Amino acid sequence: MPPWAAWWRGRDTIAGFAASAAEACADMRWTLTHANGQTAMAYYRLEEATGRCLPLALDVLTFEGDRISEITAFVTPDFFPRFGLPTELPPLRSST
Repeated sequence: MPPWAAWWRGRDTIAGFAASAAEACADMRWTLTHANGQTAMAYYRLEEATGRCLPLALDVLTFEGDRISEITAFVTPDFFPRFGLPTELPPLRSST
């Protein structure tokens, strides 16, 4: 999964990774979207200095039945406009 040379396989491994990442990603916002007909999640990171939420990554989900079988991550914020996604979400708080 560029830019990281890592792969996660298996339900328990991915669930463990997601649980540990949840705390680190607590200040992110996300929205559901679609990419190539598949469900996707667009993530925005909080810019601490301004309170702005800026594009970070797009995860495209592949399903087998009602279960996720694959997640393809694009850590490429430049993709957001191509999917009709905003280049910024409203601030979480006012900057001072």
